[in-house]
Amino acid sequence: MKELVILAMTTVVLAFAPKQTLHLSDQADRYCAKVKDGKIVVMHDGMVLNSDVKLPNGVQVNADASVIDKDGIKRFLREGECVNKEGKSIDPK
Repeated sequence: MKELVILAMTTVVLAFAPKQTLHLSDQADRYCAKVKDGKIVVMHDGMVLNSDVKLPNGVQVNADASVIDKDGIKRFLREGECVNKEGKSIDPK
């Protein structure tokens, strides 16, 4: 009986828990520009990007907040702007 009560309580808590887990896992799929110590940097998975990253589709995200698409067109991320793992601009929230 005790196990049944614990199971029921756990189910209720999990059902109403904030969905932050999904948000945190999404962080690994985005590269966001942020100003840190007066310099624009790219954050990925909570850490500053120290080297350039080539995404599976050929898009390159650089540590200087530039993004080079498959056609070689270069653009710079503005503060707060993010790109997903396909290199497309996304809502930073």
